Amino acid sequence: PALYLLLVKSHIFPRFPVFSLPKSRRSSMQRDHLEVVAHLLDVAGNGEDEEYWGQRFREHLAVSMKKHGENLKGNQTSNGPLRGDARQAEVLRARLELHKVVAERLEARTSAIDPSLSEGYALLHETNEPLVEEALAMAITLASTLSAPSAAPKQDPPQSAAITCQQLLALIDEVYAAKGAQTNQLKTEPHKSRGGSVGRGHPGTLEWLLYEQLAASSASEQALEAKALAVFRAVKEFAPIRCEVEVFGKILQSQLPESCASALEEQKFTIRRLLKNQAGEGPVGAMKWKSWARDGVPYQTCKHIVQMLYVDLDSNEILQRLQSILVGDKVKMMDFQQLLLRYQMQLTELFLGDLIQNFNKVDFKQDGMLDQNALLQLAALMGALPDEDDPQEELDSLQASLMSTTSATFSDCAAIFSEVMVKRWEGS
Repeated sequence: PALYLLLVKSHIFPRFPVFSLPKSRRSSMQRDHLEVVAHLLDVAGNGEDEEYWGQRFREHLAVSMKKHGENLKGNQTSNGPLRGDARQAEVLRARLELHKVVAERLEARTSAIDPSLSEGYALLHETNEPLVEEALAMAITLASTLSAPSAAPKQDPPQSAAITCQQLLALIDEVYAAKGAQTNQLKTEPHKSRGGSVGRGHPGTLEWLLYEQLAASSASEQALEAKALAVFRAVKEFAPIRCEVEVFGKILQSQLPESCASALEEQKFTIRRLLKNQAGEGPVGAMKWKSWARDGVPYQTCKHIVQMLYVDLDSNEILQRLQSILVGDKVKMMDFQQLLLRYQMQLTELFLGDLIQNFNKVDFKQDGMLDQNALLQLAALMGALPDEDDPQEELDSLQASLMSTTSATFSDCAAIFSEVMVKRWEGS
């Protein structure tokens, strides 16, 4: 039978009050909204696996409606129960969330027909989902704030709401994009200043650009400081579970160069490509990939990929760490990816060890930007190696090459002293 009829026969719609929906919510989330989703799900499946998807819809509906009810009652960013436009925005959010199960079914169906198309669709869905959720959350917060009665002019709250991991990752992407735009502008307009007076730190550093992004949506200095504090708290909270966040935090602290961000994205792409290669092509490969994404990747597959990427010394260390995240004989795909990313980040930190230590010694202003005098002092600490034929000549040559450089960030210094660091690494 069609999925819609199956859902009606199984009393999905008649049993709707089992979720204890208040009358006000029933008038917002209408039965026809659910019928639309059921129809979409029916069309997406083409009559295949009806019972499985009927059960999947019931489970998804229960979770979504529970979340919807809690949101309507009000949360930390609202003033009591949602009303008016804020309530309508929440209804739209809930309706969009119900559509996720339709996307799942479309992905499952296309994976058997065209695995590459299915993968592209899944990536697009994964990318769009946090953006849509964040936009709707902002709309709900704004509508709730505007509809709340107030006897005095609105002031920014002393504390900013907690930031979710997805919101933080989106902000990090925005800061990186701003940095890329700034870099491109400097290439085309080399005499243009790196920045203005909004941010903290020094114009040109990632810290300054972060504050500039936050300032764009802040009504006062107090609001800016509250948002910055919320970001730093979120970085501390999510760095242990997402390497992308930890790398961002270390770039802010002048412990990693900005190039590590793009390198990390390349590593993520490489890991995914190697996993896809191991899964294979065609319908069988697509089913295997879906199983790995859901249940975990076999340990032997992970081991094979690690040994492809690293020499014995490193691969043995990684495989030892892998044992701590095994679930049976499998490793969650995200956990495997994060383990490799974090190991590579730690190797980079070891490589940059001397530069990190010496940069902090001469960064007297603690703003992440060295003036020419501090840069020459850094060269004195980094430039001479004991085994050079003429260490002083090497140092003089390095310092002479820096006379036209008036300032440098940690990322600039990583590029300037790359050859020196390679020599130190090879000699260690």
